[in-house]
Amino acid sequence: MNRRVLGSNVQWVDRGDELLTAAGALRSDMLAQVQAAGPTMLRYPGGLQSDVFHWAAASNEHVFTRATQPTLMSPQRLLELCEATGAEPLFTVNTITGTPDEAAAWVRQANVTRGVSTRTGRTLPRVDFWELGNEPYLKEALRPDLDREPEAWAAQVDATVRAMRAVDPTIRIGLPLSTERRNGFPVTAYPRFSQRVLATLGVGIDYVCTHAGFLPLQAGASTAATELATLAAALAVQDELAALRALLSSLRPGQAWPLAVTEYAPMLGQGATDPWMLSGAGALYLADLLRVLAATPEVLAAHHWSLSGNGNFGAIAPGGYARPAGLVMGLAQQALRGELLALGVEADSVATPSARRDAAAGGAGQPRRGRAAPVAGAQGPQPARRAEPRPGRLGAAHGLADGAVDADRAHRQRPARGPAAQQHDADAGRAHDADAATGLSAQPARRARCRSRRGRGHGHGHGHGAAGRFDEARLARVRELGLAGLRYPGGLQSDTYRWQAGMGPLEARGSNEHAHSRRRQPTLMGTLEFLELCELTGAEPLLTANLVTGSAEEAAGWVRAVNVDGLRSRRSGRPLPPVRHWELGNEPYLKPDERPDLWLAPAEFARRAPPTPACASACRSRRHGAAASPARPTRTSCRPSTARWPAASTGSRCTWATCPSSGRARRRARTSTSARWPAPRRCGPTSRPSAASWRRCGRACRCRRSG
Repeated sequence: MNRRVLGSNVQWVDRGDELLTAAGALRSDMLAQVQAAGPTMLRYPGGLQSDVFHWAAASNEHVFTRATQPTLMSPQRLLELCEATGAEPLFTVNTITGTPDEAAAWVRQANVTRGVSTRTGRTLPRVDFWELGNEPYLKEALRPDLDREPEAWAAQVDATVRAMRAVDPTIRIGLPLSTERRNGFPVTAYPRFSQRVLATLGVGIDYVCTHAGFLPLQAGASTAATELATLAAALAVQDELAALRALLSSLRPGQAWPLAVTEYAPMLGQGATDPWMLSGAGALYLADLLRVLAATPEVLAAHHWSLSGNGNFGAIAPGGYARPAGLVMGLAQQALRGELLALGVEADSVATPSARRDAAAGGAGQPRRGRAAPVAGAQGPQPARRAEPRPGRLGAAHGLADGAVDADRAHRQRPARGPAAQQHDADAGRAHDADAATGLSAQPARRARCRSRRGRGHGHGHGHGAAGRFDEARLARVRELGLAGLRYPGGLQSDTYRWQAGMGPLEARGSNEHAHSRRRQPTLMGTLEFLELCELTGAEPLLTANLVTGSAEEAAGWVRAVNVDGLRSRRSGRPLPPVRHWELGNEPYLKPDERPDLWLAPAEFARRAPPTPACASACRSRRHGAAASPARPTRTSCRPSTARWPAASTGSRCTWATCPSSGRARRRARTSTSARWPAPRRCGPTSRPSAASWRRCGRACRCRRSG
């Protein structure tokens, strides 16, 4: 990994932006924060200050205030800071008010004479990296005396480079250049600045310096617009670096200079909105930009602006604590270690409609390939290959991709099966089983599959379960997730799912239609298997009723089968607990592009969602000829009766729907004051519960029985 992208800037003014005490010693609290941030390079003496800085002077002029300050943060102190933190120094020579001889003397002092540390007594570090001035393509409104035409500046640079290399030919020297525009905005005060400088320059340089990282620069924009721009800012920097490389290649064909981003910072506002750079959005931009810079092999180094103090820019506050930028730097220096390798991820197939189109274009079984980001491997930049699902979707079986690979290996190695079983496997393999629970089957399906449209991390589909058994190793891994709840039968699949096809013995079950591929497949992961999975993992079940291709009566039948008749676990032999949480359909407010026939108008969806879907449970009916309890006579049906709450003194009325045998009521309009519930209707043809008096409790929508 190129750890030089974790550099920073140190100014000489204001005691090194509060790094030093009034006596010129390093502050212990600031040094501790610098060491925690872990900058790998330190650029000095800082931005435009370098154009008026004279390295050997005891005092220097502040470039903006023009006041003179003692040079407490001298080159000696800067190198001692590098010694204490392990950072490499980068010095910016004065090419505006300085001379070539002054620059050469600085190189001699740093790399030939070499000073001695007052902290440790050891020889100070060498300075291998040097920069020729700061942003010469701009004009500073406060200091017009520092402006130089490109040809005049290039002639000064030419003489300076020759003098510096005469002292130490091993140093690496960088030249500041820029494109004409960045993100549509002009950034050079001189037309064709880079072209004019390179046409005049007669000496070689080692790298090109740029300040392309001050983004998103949304002056006057709203907070929301600025935050959205921040999300794309790192990619804009990536595009700007590519544009600069293209410009340099056109000006010097065959010459590939590395780039040093010697200044960058989150510019989320200007003036009154400057503090926005201290926000979480600014920190996210820095983290994303470091990711981009670390993965760009043409980047030699990068330096955040700046290390401390300096208004809102410093990564460390003058009070001795880390700002968001400092925290990002500290985390990044822990992560950017080791080697950056090319990564390839391949799967047999990706079960999404878009992947099907890719497979049709590129051949069956070929992995889908996304946008490849260049990464540095052993043989230079290599494109990263990946088989990626559509955005927002999760991997097969809750992301257990390695389990899917094991499944594929197990399928290839298992003994030959009969013709009927082979045909079933072929049909199952062709189906795009988006919600299949393949990761939990004893004989898993052959393909690593992708969760269905907008799949949730705790959802389960109704697809492949092979022999209906759970693989113990994978079951243990699911237990490790500690899921609090599981939802079934999964997303859009619930709008075509018929629960009856997933009940009874496996060999006698029916099939269900896959919501995306429209193919039918056996319902091996039925209600019983799902509830057994909940029992084994301790997750609370949630069932989604089909109100699109199903009906309210079908949903009530599912409630009756699960909560009244009950199911018994095949593993423990104990009755499975009732399901307390039910959901009415999946995302009825969306129109699935691939299945427009599954969309219902809001009024129609509301009509299909009855106010008392639990009525079947309340009636406690028995099925399959089971004997009725003596305490509860057999009832063949239960239709919710509708009654009106008697008018209160204000004349308001309240409509309720209830099942009289259970005493459960649901409010359908405004509630009223206390009154008596009318005599209930018959709940079934064989019994009539006695009338009861009911009383409303406070403001609640529930009624409590009285007497």
